[in-house]
Amino acid sequence: MPGALRALARASHFLLYVFMIAAPASGWLVMSLRHQRTSVFGLFTWAWPTVPALASMPHAQRQLWHDELLPLHTRLSYLGMALLVPHVLAALWHHLIRHDDVLSRMLPRIAAERRGAGSST
Repeated sequence: MPGALRALARASHFLLYVFMIAAPASGWLVMSLRHQRTSVFGLFTWAWPTVPALASMPHAQRQLWHDELLPLHTRLSYLGMALLVPHVLAALWHHLIRHDDVLSRMLPRIAAERRGAGSST
């Protein structure tokens, strides 16, 4: 793979990892400020453990922090969705156009079968 594509792949993977840590963390902070249970896709509710330093703030201060963190959490969520689309397209490009094993290495069952087949020869 050319160097520019490799750099782009590494950057996108790094941003996906940042998203996987930052989005739930910011959501947890927002929920700690709200003092409410969260609904998981309307299927059930969950009472997150709160961050004591945030939960014990006066209401006005919690509202100020909430108004700052909620847009950050929303933007991080959109960033994650925006990163997911090119990631899936790149995996399909590897599989359908380049015909390499990038996609099969991501799938645990296929990767295990390949490792098993490779070790027996």
